[in-house]
Amino acid sequence: MKFYYGLFAFILALAGGYLWWWMGDFYLAFESGGKLVATRTRQEFFSYGWPIFILPGLILGTLTGVAFGYVAQSAANSEADATISKLAKRTADAEQIAKISLEEAERKATTFIREEHEEIKRLRREYSNKFLQLESDRAEMERKLKAANEKVEDAEKKKTSAMAYNDRQNRKKARSQKS
Repeated sequence: MKFYYGLFAFILALAGGYLWWWMGDFYLAFESGGKLVATRTRQEFFSYGWPIFILPGLILGTLTGVAFGYVAQSAANSEADATISKLAKRTADAEQIAKISLEEAERKATTFIREEHEEIKRLRREYSNKFLQLESDRAEMERKLKAANEKVEDAEKKKTSAMAYNDRQNRKKARSQKS
């Protein structure tokens, strides 16, 4: 962008120099009694002292270009400042939204954790009660199994004793028949 400002200043300087030179023609015409010189030769150009006519135009054109560049740069700076302030406002708004979203997410997470903790407590109580019931049922079954085993042992003893009694009776019969 600064290149274009410099180019514009150079063009203004050339135009200003030409304008100054052209005004110099009128000055020379006034000095020569009203005779306007339409064209100049190289010798006339150098003999009139061209720096007197062109350098002020170059200086004025350069100053005009610098002033134009300064005004354009100031406008660009003010536009950039406005853009920066808009971006800062948008950033602040986005930060506020993010903060609200973060607080809401933290609240939801806390609620979720609390609910899960309550659910875990409930399940522990429930399974603890079930475990105690199972332990109680197991103890009952062991007691019943022990009683059943004792009945089986008693029945085996009775069977053994009945078989021994039958054997004795059979031997007595067999002895009594032999005798």
